[in-house]
Amino acid sequence: MSYSTRSKVTGLLLAAVAGGFARTSFSQTPVDPAIAGVTFLTVGGCCTGTLTRFQAPSYEVDDAQKRKMMGAPKIGEATAVFALTPDGGLLPWIAGTWEGGPARAETSVRIADQDYNIKRGLDMGACVITGIEWPELKASDGKKHFEVTAKWQAQNLRFTSGGGQLPPLPTPLPEDEMLASNFTVTMTGLRDEWIVSVGLPKVTPKILKEAHGRFANQSPVYGAPELGTLTIEIAPDGIEAASAMAAGILQDGTCDQSELQDILIDMKDQSMKKVLGTFTLIGCGLKKFDWAPKLEGGKEGLATATMEFLVEDFRYKVDHK
Repeated sequence: MSYSTRSKVTGLLLAAVAGGFARTSFSQTPVDPAIAGVTFLTVGGCCTGTLTRFQAPSYEVDDAQKRKMMGAPKIGEATAVFALTPDGGLLPWIAGTWEGGPARAETSVRIADQDYNIKRGLDMGACVITGIEWPELKASDGKKHFEVTAKWQAQNLRFTSGGGQLPPLPTPLPEDEMLASNFTVTMTGLRDEWIVSVGLPKVTPKILKEAHGRFANQSPVYGAPELGTLTIEIAPDGIEAASAMAAGILQDGTCDQSELQDILIDMKDQSMKKVLGTFTLIGCGLKKFDWAPKLEGGKEGLATATMEFLVEDFRYKVDHK
């Protein structure tokens, strides 16, 4: 992710590097020198990206009374919002939740002014991702950037002072910026032009233990995550086909193996000709069909329908072409 004019105008930019994500709260005041700057996040020293929003983890004592504090320090959950970039950016870090791999990472956040001079920072140790959410893909949201929300839990925090500058980050071409409106869907039973919005499944990581040698300590790794449902909204022209599809699958009360399908969602550039990345949703089975979930009198346009699918597996791949 890069430092763009857009990010400066919106105020605070947050950056992430693969090596450490953590959470601490930085309060912003009118005299804060970093108010119009950027925040830089490093994860494991190998991934870097700017953040559009960041909520640092809370830091408090477990049990406090008027004149006495009891218990160990308690660290809250961190939340960051960042855009996917053509080169992957922070993708390798969050992809570990569905591809498997170490479930702990060292992360660092640095806040800098508009000239990228570092004013203060936060190091977060043994961070484990606790959830990933995707933006709604909607054809009518012509200028909404595709931004991922990641949450993680840190085991320890260390606050750092200012000094130095942020390293330079590559600036993606404007035509390669990923927008939530630029997508196509390939699936059985529905044509792409009938699909007006897509709700991608939330990802809730699961942690397993992996032993290295007979007497070695077990280290946590990400196992197969828990996936939310995939929701597809269908325009009026496609409701007849969707109704027939739903009746054929749901009427007998079962969705057998032959009725499962893989659904591909390609994220396109602004010309809608170049693929920037592809979501592959594996083993999708229809769970629910709403023929007209939002019927309201006096509204313009005809009501849409929605289909909700259970998802067995999930992948996202950046297209480097």
